[in-house]
Amino acid sequence: MTRFTYEAITSAGVVVTGKSSEPNSQQVVDSLRARGLQPLKVRRAGNRFSFELNRQNKLKDNELLVIVNGLARLLLSGIALEKALEVLISHQNPKKRPYRFVQLLLTYVRDGTSLSTSLESSEMLPRGAAKPLLALVLAGEQSGVLGNNLLQASDMMRTRLETRKNIQSALAYPLIIMFVALFTVIFMGSVIAPAFQTMFEDFGKETPAILVGLKGFAESAPQILLTVAFVGLFMRLNSKLGKTLQTWFGELVLSLPYVSTLVFQRDIANFSFLLGNLLKGDVELVSALKLSVSGIENRVLAEKIQMSALAVADGQSLATVFAKIKGMPIIFSQLSQIGEANGTLAEMLHQISENLRSELQETLQKITTLLPVVMIVLLGSMIASLVASIFGAILDVNDLAF
Repeated sequence: MTRFTYEAITSAGVVVTGKSSEPNSQQVVDSLRARGLQPLKVRRAGNRFSFELNRQNKLKDNELLVIVNGLARLLLSGIALEKALEVLISHQNPKKRPYRFVQLLLTYVRDGTSLSTSLESSEMLPRGAAKPLLALVLAGEQSGVLGNNLLQASDMMRTRLETRKNIQSALAYPLIIMFVALFTVIFMGSVIAPAFQTMFEDFGKETPAILVGLKGFAESAPQILLTVAFVGLFMRLNSKLGKTLQTWFGELVLSLPYVSTLVFQRDIANFSFLLGNLLKGDVELVSALKLSVSGIENRVLAEKIQMSALAVADGQSLATVFAKIKGMPIIFSQLSQIGEANGTLAEMLHQISENLRSELQETLQKITTLLPVVMIVLLGSMIASLVASIFGAILDVNDLAF
């Protein structure tokens, strides 16, 4: 009977997956390590809809940040893991998700389960933060610096939240303008365009193409919205299709000039930060590369990094291999080459992360400044073209000329 599924890394750096009938997650981990495998993920076997059905049990990113930061501070002060969890749970509201999460961790830890396995088995970690956190916790347990790695994980989550807020802030005003523009187009197409079309037909004149287009768009808008909603729902329920569309969207994003720059700056900054911490924790380079891919959100870029990790496993230089990835920031190859030559790769990776995050903030500021202006110009041009078309047709009806 299959009770658990797992992912692990072989000594050659290859990720393998499988199933286990062990009675608990800790025995699965022990069994994998006895076979010379490094466990990455152990979770209870379930149907493919389990994530969707249990989504309400997932922690929010800010809730997890508070717990991880608090646990890190307690461990760094010298308190044992079980006692630290007891202290954390005493400060949680029993009616809230964080209380259930910490209580679950405490139950696992008291049974002798490692923190990394307990976190994975809880199935309450938010999707984006789960893999990077588990990678750092696993490295911290192996190197004996769990408290320090948890603190690094909280810093990474905090930076991730700040970056997300900055991106949302940068896109908020343009999105509002887009919504206003969409509402304006639908209103004109459903109210104004039919009225003018009737008038032009009464005079025996041809309706301007822009009015016909607006009317057609307004009529098809509900079907378009329903189709988008249906596709989105189907993607969430069909993991295979969802992955296919994520890959397609990831390729599309990386092909857009300015957007791809943002993606590389965000993902490579997270990747470098995570890789640097794992190397500081004495994790072997190839295994650290495999684990660090979890910090990359773009699926296509993550696959490219995984392929590059195989080349590094064959003995090629990290800087040389990653320089071949189209769009990779030049600073990564430059500083990683210096780090490999001087034996300071972990420090150089942290420097790369800091530089890329600084560049990301500058890029977001530029977008915040320029994008609203562009959107306003486009909206104004659209309305001006519509008004000019209508008045031109009206003047033509009355046999007038400009």
